[in-house]
Amino acid sequence: MKFLTFLMPLLVLFHVSCSQGASEKSDENQQAHSKTHAHKQDDNHKASNKDLIPDNRFNAYLLSGEEFDSVDHRGERLLLGFFSYTHRDAKDLLLGLQALADQQAQNNFKIVLVNLNSGKETEVQGFLKGIGVSLPTIVGKKSFEIAQMFQVSSEVSLIGLDVDHNPYFGFKRFIFGGKAFGTPEEAREMFLDYLRENLNIKVFHETMPYLGIYPDAPDFTAPLIGQAGSFKLSQLKGKKAVLLIFFSPKCPHCQREMKFLRDKIYPEYQNKGFEVLAVSVLRFTPDVKKVYDSFNFKWPVIEDARGQIRRLYSQSRSVPENFFIDKQGRIRYHSDGYSGSVNDLYTMRVRQLTNQPNPPLLSDKKFNGWESCQVCHEDQYVSWSVTPHAHAWQTLEIKGEEYNPECVGCHSVGFNDPKGFRSFKSKQTGELVAVAPKQLQNVQCENCHGIGGPHVTQENLMAKETLESTCLKCHTETFSLHFDFDKRLPKVNHSDAKEIMKLGRDERIALLKKVAKKPDELFNTQIKYVGSGSCKECHQDIYQNWSTSFHANAFETLQKAGKEKNGDCLQCHTVGYGESSGYMAHVGDQNFEDVGCESCHGPGEKHIQSKLKKDIRGLGDDCPFCVIEQICLSCHDMENSPGFNIHEGLDKVREAHKYH
Repeated sequence: MKFLTFLMPLLVLFHVSCSQGASEKSDENQQAHSKTHAHKQDDNHKASNKDLIPDNRFNAYLLSGEEFDSVDHRGERLLLGFFSYTHRDAKDLLLGLQALADQQAQNNFKIVLVNLNSGKETEVQGFLKGIGVSLPTIVGKKSFEIAQMFQVSSEVSLIGLDVDHNPYFGFKRFIFGGKAFGTPEEAREMFLDYLRENLNIKVFHETMPYLGIYPDAPDFTAPLIGQAGSFKLSQLKGKKAVLLIFFSPKCPHCQREMKFLRDKIYPEYQNKGFEVLAVSVLRFTPDVKKVYDSFNFKWPVIEDARGQIRRLYSQSRSVPENFFIDKQGRIRYHSDGYSGSVNDLYTMRVRQLTNQPNPPLLSDKKFNGWESCQVCHEDQYVSWSVTPHAHAWQTLEIKGEEYNPECVGCHSVGFNDPKGFRSFKSKQTGELVAVAPKQLQNVQCENCHGIGGPHVTQENLMAKETLESTCLKCHTETFSLHFDFDKRLPKVNHSDAKEIMKLGRDERIALLKKVAKKPDELFNTQIKYVGSGSCKECHQDIYQNWSTSFHANAFETLQKAGKEKNGDCLQCHTVGYGESSGYMAHVGDQNFEDVGCESCHGPGEKHIQSKLKKDIRGLGDDCPFCVIEQICLSCHDMENSPGFNIHEGLDKVREAHKYH
């Protein structure tokens, strides 16, 4: 969630997600942000731990006695929580960070506490144990050197470091204590929302519509401003759809949104079953009321300066925040901020909620974004939501590559298109960077259907040849490991939409956890597996080193656990499980047991015949890190390897291969 600008003096200046609540402003913020986060090469991933010593490196000893070195966590975001155990806010900071401990591996960040009580290790250890915090904690004199490095001046503060370990968000002192955000529980949730937003952790709130699940709008009663009586939301149930707006009367973006509603939407649809309710987040003092009244808005307005109503809906502090509620009293749409580009989208949503004719308002001058398609194509939207395409942008964010032109184009829609967005040269670094508007992030409808879809083009963009050509622009051999269009198409062509819509909330959420690729999909090819022993003749030293590694003992771990016949386990502990030439065709053959050569490099039949590098996945210096990540994380996922660190894992693999 984003915060009002009154918090700015409290926040670290290098970056924080504070808000003036406007979509159009977010592009400017992203461009400014990109100047300090220009694309950097992947050299960090290629160097061994001590080969690269960056200027911002720091190392120290942990409370456990182990050494912590930031170089060992290259490519991983760090969240540094500075604290003195005697400070009143220390507990709230640490418990908030502890609550995200199980999210670290999945979202590419590591939490490290930095204690500022010199010589009090015993007391600190007792304090942490007493409140149930088990995060790694830096102690000793080095703590103050680290605090000085990041200009920490408070006993309780937070610094978020990007994948290059440069600060990109945080606060100088803890701002979520006291009564500023309601009860302690509400303040804690607000703190967690702040962390989740800046760490790009997706979370589903009970009052937010998602995956075609529309929660009931919380009911409330409040006195009307400028009129007698009160407004009770549930009194409109079954009668009118409602646009609930949390706004600030002095916010220019709120004013622009409400002027559009006043002039274009309200006059036409108010008598067709539509109502606007404006909820002011500021006290309606005489001067505030004067500003508001000057716009001659006709809908009811109430005051919620203490945030009692808003906390029923969200923990956000940005304005405007909008909830579109249907006649059944369900929240159908939610949005933060406003710009004129959403006017047509608003119109389509109101038409739908009031059961009016609703021809698509789509442009052929610019990409429209998935939200416009969602209004009329709900089933297809839900089906898309549980595919990797719908989460493609997040994979860039958690790796710090969201401004990298080499990556952005295949994780968004409209890149380098005159009707979309382009890269530009950073004035600070001189490097090309790309800033994708929020509505164009992820691989979405118009990637496949074209701008505005067939509503605009009237062309058969669903032809198989056209779709295959589109897919292969990104799913190249370099990045997608023997991509098979015919097998992948059913996963994204909405053929499962009606079945998904029959599922309940928990079942739909569970689908999101299955979007990661499985090993048998990574090497989807007609080339046969030949077993690890076939590699030995040409790669004797590597084979010998591998045979003593943890990967070479993977099948034995299944046997010890009595799971050597469990298919869910075998796919990650054998070679080519699920393929016709893989393990199941060679049960009992040790060359197909364990995590073998072809588990990572792909089937080797063609390479054995040709001896050419191009006929096997090399995974060397020239291999994109994202491809290696696909392979590793297909098995080392949150369920099976909750604490897995891919960089540490790759170091072990390189050592086994003597690859440096």
